Amino acid sequence: MKKIILISLLAFTTIGCSTVPLEPQSVENEVEKFNTTPDKANVYIYRNAGIGTALKRMIWVDGWYLGTTGHKTYFYTQLEPGTYDVSTESEFSPNHLLIDVEAGKNYYIQQTIELGVFVGGSKLRPVPEGQAQEHIVPLRLAKPYVPE
Repeated sequence: MKKIILISLLAFTTIGCSTVPLEPQSVENEVEKFNTTPDKANVYIYRNAGIGTALKRMIWVDGWYLGTTGHKTYFYTQLEPGTYDVSTESEFSPNHLLIDVEAGKNYYIQQTIELGVFVGGSKLRPVPEGQAQEHIVPLRLAKPYVPE
C-alpha cells in the first residue's frame, strides 16, 4: 500500500508538462522592473513552488479569465483602483481572494497547489513586496488570455 501511495504521489508531482503560452523575454524583462504608473495598480499572480508541477490552474479576476498558470510562471496585469475578486480553480470549488488595490502600487498574489483527494487543490495568498519580487524574477511571464 505504501508503494502505491508513493508512486501516485510521484506521478502527481512530476509527470506531465505544465507549459503555458509565454511572453517574449523582452516583455518579461520590462515587467520585472516592477515600475508603477500613477493611474493603475500592477498585480502579479505567481506560482513558484510546491507539488503538482504537472498541473495547470485557471485564474480569474472579477470573473474575467486571465489565463492558466503552469509551474514556475506568473501573470502580470494592470487594474483600475478598486476591490477585486481573484479566484482560482480548486479540487471541489473555486478559491477566492478579495484584494483592494490603489493606483501607483504593486500587489503580489502567490498561488499554491496542495494535495487533494483526486487532484490538487489550489489556494491564493497575498505576499509582501520584497519576498514576492524575489520569487517572481526566476519565473516566466505567462501570456494572458485574449479572446479572438
